[in-house]
Amino acid sequence: YGGVVSKWQAQDKLAPARKDSLLVIGSSSIRLWRTLQKELAAWPIIHRGFGGSRLLDVAAHAEKIVLPYKPKAILIYAGTNDIAAGKSPTVVYDVYRCLIEKVKKGIGDIPIMFIGVTPNPARWAKWSDSVKLNGAVRQLSAAWSGLTYIDIPATFLKMGQPPSASLFVSDRLHLNVVGYTVWNMVIKPVVQAVVSTTPYTVPSSQPASKSQVLIDFGPGDTDDGNPTKSPDSYNRYWNNWHKVNGGAGLLPGETLALHTTTNQKTPWRVTLAGAMTTNGIKNGGLLAPKTSLLGKYAIATATQDFFYAGAAGSGLVVTGLDPSKTYTLTLFGSRDWGSETRVTRYEVSGAKTTSASLTTSGKGIGANGTYSGNEKSLAVVKSVKPDQWGKLHIELVTEKGSFSYLSLLSLEVD
Repeated sequence: YGGVVSKWQAQDKLAPARKDSLLVIGSSSIRLWRTLQKELAAWPIIHRGFGGSRLLDVAAHAEKIVLPYKPKAILIYAGTNDIAAGKSPTVVYDVYRCLIEKVKKGIGDIPIMFIGVTPNPARWAKWSDSVKLNGAVRQLSAAWSGLTYIDIPATFLKMGQPPSASLFVSDRLHLNVVGYTVWNMVIKPVVQAVVSTTPYTVPSSQPASKSQVLIDFGPGDTDDGNPTKSPDSYNRYWNNWHKVNGGAGLLPGETLALHTTTNQKTPWRVTLAGAMTTNGIKNGGLLAPKTSLLGKYAIATATQDFFYAGAAGSGLVVTGLDPSKTYTLTLFGSRDWGSETRVTRYEVSGAKTTSASLTTSGKGIGANGTYSGNEKSLAVVKSVKPDQWGKLHIELVTEKGSFSYLSLLSLEVD
């Protein structure tokens, strides 16, 4: 996991995490928890899930992706992959004790919440070992102030032994939307009881009315995409995503600090709330956008590449906003693909929820009836207020077809 950890460290230098954050860390169940940012919106979230990781990996990288954050509290789900790999419950428990000691020495006595290893049909044969691990962690938590065991297993086992496959995706291991609804129902009240909230203070240096931020989502390897140069032909400064290659996967928790089109630094950040993949030039990006159709958004390097998600969708969260103001979002996505009609719904949640949809792909949907990608439509969500914590949650919902897309985003203060 050195590459993943190094990526997070590099981004941390560019956009340091708040010291009062809630660190949510662990294996794939943390990585795939797409509603995490919205469910736990009352806290600044550091989302650090890396697929297939063991509790041993979390402990091994603690000096890089735990201790430096100085979080207010830690929420962890790990251990199931250690058990699956043949490690004994005693060994895994000892690793957890080691992690606790590292945190207490490196940070202090902060709350640590351990989500019990969740039973699932795929690993039911190993469930007895998970029961032993969960029991040991429960006993430790009862005896040691500051530790909390979250009894997810009890709720899941009420739904069958093994739990119903209806709670999981096709691999019968990872949770689906229904399964995460159960997770949220159990975990959120515990976090609320254990971790105090601080009234949100609007960060200084808020951009003035009519200020705009432009973000180019896509790879920067020249084969599949290019960063948008600043200033552009309209004298605007863009925010480009961190350089990645086409086809690269992106992890929830990856973050980009934002500046306005006049190059003013802002306290705003955009963070991935779900996994996405990059692509572009060689795979259907809009290479020659027309000003007559897209206006000032017809910037080739912004439309030629994109982030995309599968049927489960994905999301972003913009933080650091002013809850007393309203904002207008303009979004564009396109892929030239005539074999299937694809529609992305951009669902924006703050004080209220509103949405707009784009047909991004489909036979002959272009302006001339021959191009099979979106080249003329923008999704606009007007005058939305952030939630009370200064956040706007943007969900990419795969409304029709197999994939959802996002090439560029504009955020403007009304």
